[in-house]
Amino acid sequence: MVCSGFPSVSSLLKAMRRTVGAIHESPQRANVTSLTRFLVSTLLSVVLAPVALHSQDTTAVRFRSVPDTLAVAKTDTTAPAGLDTVVIYSARDSIVYSLSTRTMTLHGESDLKYRKQELKAAEVAINWDTATLRAEGAADSSRRAPGEPVFNDAGEVYSGRVITYNFRTQKGRVVYGKTQIDQGYYGGEEIKKIGKDVLYVAGGKFTTCDSLDNPDYYFYSPKMKITTGDKVVAEPIYLYIADVPVFALPFGVFPSKGGRRSGFIAPAYGEDFRGGRFLNHFGYYFALSDYMDLATTVDWYTKGGWVLHGNYRYRLRYFFDGSLSASFTNRHFGESIDPSYSKQREYNINIQHHQEFSPTLRADANFTFLTGSYYQATSTNLNDLLRQNVVSNATIYKSWEGTNNSLGINIYRDQNLQSGELNQQLPSITFSHTQSFPFRPSPNGRGAELSPTESQAWYELIGIGYTGRFLNQITKTLLTTIDTSGSKRYRTDSRYGAQHLVSINFTPKLGHFNVTPFLSYTELWYPGRVEKRFDPASGTVVEDKVNRFSMVRYFNGGLSASTKFYGIMQVEKFGISGFRHTVT
Repeated sequence: MVCSGFPSVSSLLKAMRRTVGAIHESPQRANVTSLTRFLVSTLLSVVLAPVALHSQDTTAVRFRSVPDTLAVAKTDTTAPAGLDTVVIYSARDSIVYSLSTRTMTLHGESDLKYRKQELKAAEVAINWDTATLRAEGAADSSRRAPGEPVFNDAGEVYSGRVITYNFRTQKGRVVYGKTQIDQGYYGGEEIKKIGKDVLYVAGGKFTTCDSLDNPDYYFYSPKMKITTGDKVVAEPIYLYIADVPVFALPFGVFPSKGGRRSGFIAPAYGEDFRGGRFLNHFGYYFALSDYMDLATTVDWYTKGGWVLHGNYRYRLRYFFDGSLSASFTNRHFGESIDPSYSKQREYNINIQHHQEFSPTLRADANFTFLTGSYYQATSTNLNDLLRQNVVSNATIYKSWEGTNNSLGINIYRDQNLQSGELNQQLPSITFSHTQSFPFRPSPNGRGAELSPTESQAWYELIGIGYTGRFLNQITKTLLTTIDTSGSKRYRTDSRYGAQHLVSINFTPKLGHFNVTPFLSYTELWYPGRVEKRFDPASGTVVEDKVNRFSMVRYFNGGLSASTKFYGIMQVEKFGISGFRHTVT
């Protein structure tokens, strides 16, 4: 049932006819005439009354009281009785009006809209003279109240057991209510809205967990003042972890502003079998400018130890962005008198940068430096605990418009977290010229244009490509032997060289066959070489290292041919027209 505003006279007349008809069908017909006269006289008194009800139609009513025709002194404090805009309401069960008291009650999945406000509840009672409402759930035999009211005030959502609100003053009260502001959840035994942006909370709670129903931790205060879009002031304030008070402060101030603003970062509560109960990521966020920010947080463990985190970010749209993050840990495992007591100090540093210099030039970097036991000491993520290595790299890439040429410079680092071995490329430089057709004429003189194969000479089908690469590789290898101090021993090797690769492709078509001959030439440059010789005296092969520029060349070629045979067998049986065969 959907209505808007107070009922019009025409709708009341129809209701009167249905009521009178229903009474005539009842057994008590003796009282029909008197009751009918009473209803008609009541209706006429409403229609002809000096103070009328102003309505537009049966679905939309503008709530304004018509001025009384009786003389009223100028000093009289009588307030206007109506609202200044349309109220749209509906109820699944029924809507009950009272003409004498100008009240209305909505039963069953009630919904009411007024300006930018919306209320949903099981039961809603409205007094049009005072412009107030009361909403609550519908209690059942289990003493629960399903359909508890939910009030949406221009995006601010409040829910609770009972909600009262005044349309004119825009003040309200929520009993056992809760709401969400930014990334935090607030609740209290009683929430009062005394202004557009001011809330008072008695017996309030605040948490950043998923909900207030069963949070891992929360802040409690007997008195809270919430200024939406600004801050939350609590006096005093207590921190509860698993419903156990941990510490108290005489007062607390929490920012609730949207967007990027400096302020405290609320922690997360958890428990670890090695570190005990902990608070994670409690710290402060610095909004340095529109282009950079900084977040500093700390993790604290009840069994001893801490982890300090810092994350600096910067960004200039369409040009560059990046971050610098670091974590340092100091963890204790076990008691100091235990044989299994251990103390770990680990670190993790990550550097990221991306920059677009031009459409043909860009740079990317992602470096991670950490100790081998960092994830085991700080993380509970299974993927981190099973991680074997960490890869870092940086790349500068350049291409030239209108050509097939490109240049890439890369720095690569692969760290084995278990053994501590390293594989580094400092640097790797690659120049590439993708396949081009140098013997193919160009009508515009700027580049070869493709044309049908039949109109091209055989030499115009020759394609040539080139790739050149320079590599400087440094490896750190774990030795099987261990020194006297018990530390691992490593061997560091360095090698560098260059490679040139020229590929030639030719794709002629001979009749029904596609013939593809290819030829490649590879040349390797080394700063030295190893010469082997047989020593007759010892009867063994001796290796001699010669530090002199050396080259190695080799060719690779081949020929491939392909064609396709097609065959069609017509069957015309069992609804099958035929079979088509393809042989490659």
